[in-house]
Amino acid sequence: MKTFKLLFLSINIIFLILTNYSIASPDKDIRTKGSITRTPSPTTVENRAGQVVQEKNQSNDIFWTSFGAALGGFLGASIWFFVRFLITKFRRDRIFIKSYSCANNINLGDNNEVDGELKHHHGKRIDNESELRRLGMKNAVWEWTRTPAGVGSGGSVIYGPYSTDFAESGKYSVIFRVRGMGFTQPQDITRDVPVLHLDVNRSIEQYMPVGGKIENLQAQNRFAVRYVRASELASSDWKDFELVFNCDGPGVWEYRIYAYDGVSLTPDNISQFGANVRIFFDKVAIFKINKMNISW
Repeated sequence: MKTFKLLFLSINIIFLILTNYSIASPDKDIRTKGSITRTPSPTTVENRAGQVVQEKNQSNDIFWTSFGAALGGFLGASIWFFVRFLITKFRRDRIFIKSYSCANNINLGDNNEVDGELKHHHGKRIDNESELRRLGMKNAVWEWTRTPAGVGSGGSVIYGPYSTDFAESGKYSVIFRVRGMGFTQPQDITRDVPVLHLDVNRSIEQYMPVGGKIENLQAQNRFAVRYVRASELASSDWKDFELVFNCDGPGVWEYRIYAYDGVSLTPDNISQFGANVRIFFDKVAIFKINKMNISW
């Protein structure tokens, strides 16, 4: 980006130099009115009239030269600011940080799951090639079920990885990629209830006096929440659900998925859509969002 800035700055400087040169070095045949010091010859009226016409032409040439230089300078400055606007807008785009697979090859849903990748409390891993082809996927995905999985008996479907993905303060985006199957068609849904709860949570160490001693407590901060309704999964396509938030950087982060199935969360909103409902999770992707800041 610095290279682009230097390039456009150089173009602008060269343009201004050429503009100033055109002002400082007009055509050699042009003379200002003040430069004519000789007294006009009184021989004929025609000579006097010719001299007046010549002076007017010279004045017009000077005017148009100055006008052209001013217009060129204005256009040059406008182009420069427009280029800076485009550079700033380009830098505003998201910066990819990390992507976590919901069905990674480390945490398979057994009691050996570890931090560093997404973990599981309910559901199962789908890695059958024929079923993945039906889902339009090549990599394994995680499917929601009420069956416990992984270590412990927590309420979420997917949680973790307990990482430090946000190294500095700023604005961030976390995107959950989800697909639903077997839901009622959107136009037939009369109660568009939430079926999933997505959130971004941070735990950070805090030291507090307890019973005359200083204890280390893990303070929990939920930075962003997104509720996915049945109509949003009824199309049977893979969809991205984005959570945007500001954070101050430090802490241990996790990205959690809960289901309104009567086990993970209550009430059981999924059951009202029948026994053929299936929900799949592909990945969670993290981005940093640069602010658009134009310095005039």
